[in-house]
Parts: sequence; structure tokens; C-alpha cells
Amino acid sequence: MVCVGIHHCYDVETLSSVETSQRENGIQMSQDQRNTPLVDIRRISVEQTIPLRHSILWPEKPVEYIRLPEDDSGHHYGAFLPSSSDPVAVISVFIEPLPHDSVNLAARFRKFACDPNHRNQGIGSALLQHVFLVASKDLQCSAVWCDGRLSTAGWYERRGMFRFGGNFFKGDIEYIRMMMPFVQTSQLRNSDLADIGVRVAFYVHSDITLFLLSLGD
Repeated sequence: MVCVGIHHCYDVETLSSVETSQRENGIQMSQDQRNTPLVDIRRISVEQTIPLRHSILWPEKPVEYIRLPEDDSGHHYGAFLPSSSDPVAVISVFIEPLPHDSVNLAARFRKFACDPNHRNQGIGSALLQHVFLVASKDLQCSAVWCDGRLSTAGWYERRGMFRFGGNFFKGDIEYIRMMMPFVQTSQLRNSDLADIGVRVAFYVHSDITLFLLSLGD
């Protein structure tokens, strides 16, 4: 069993069905997604995110640099292994509309960091999927997005997100925005698939289906 949070645990059969669905639709799960160790994902304080935020994302900056003004209103999550008392990966989620869209409720994740000693094990993938579920089911958002470093864009794309907008820089680091839209399956009609250009289902949980939208291909 892979545990991705106190309320979100999935057994091997469930993950296998997701992999089968992805494979049938031309999406291959990465090796790290198939070999995810037992990981517990739970909500944490912003203070617990600071060490990884600082050491992984901006080690050359003072600690104050990675503390966000909106942190007190954010939702912060950490991934824990049975052998660790500190999180091995962290992520923070904020209610924030998509750029140029002030109508639909959206969630933005920021300060996503994973300990280098625990990469390529599916921990980051599990943490990101947890954010998808929280944003869609608990926060009732229509999409999740982020400012992703250009060097990580391929990683996000392999997990169902897609690029939107143009490239931009923060300091000397190049970024691109990434997005995952959600569709409530209870509100989905057969004709909607053609209307919104849905290509494949990426992940299913209860009455929530996450969809990867076609980019016109």
C-alpha cells in the first residue's frame, strides 16, 4: 500500500489500474512512480517547510527570502517516510486565480522541494497527486497551477500538467507556468469531452477525474 496522506491511501491494485489507464491512452508512468515507498503525506506548519525550501530552492539567499507574505493563509504539506521525523518533501498551496482568469477558483502551489537523497522514488509524484486531490475535492478548485522552473517542465508534463503562457525569468532562472485543470465527473456529459477538447483521463479518485486537455494535436 502507498499512503499519501491521512485520508488518502491507495493499494497496489488501485495504482495499477491508474497505470493501465495511462498506458492505454499513451501515457507511461515513470519508474519512480511504480516504485514509490511507503510515504505519509500530511498537513504541516509553514515552519516545517522552511529547511527544505531554503536548502533546495534558494540556498544562496537568506532564510527570510523563502518566507512568503501569504504563508499564514496557505496549506502546507509534507511527505514523511517511516524512518524520518522531518519531511523529505514539502509543498505549499494557496487559493489564487489563474493569470487572466478571475472567475474560476484555482489553487497555486509554490515552494515544492524534495530532499535529493529521496528523489526518483515517486515521493514528489505522490505529493503532487495529493495536492491535486486536495485542490479539487477539498478546496473545490477548477485547476491547479504553478510557476515551474523551465528545467522541471518535462517532469510536470509527465504527471499530467501542461504549459501555458510564455517563458519568463526570476533573477537568472527561467520559468514556465504549468497547469492541471479538473472536471467534476458528476457534471460531465459525453458531449463535454468534445466540447472541452479532453484527450485522456490522468487520475481518478471518487467523483473527481483529473483530465489532461488536448493542446490541439
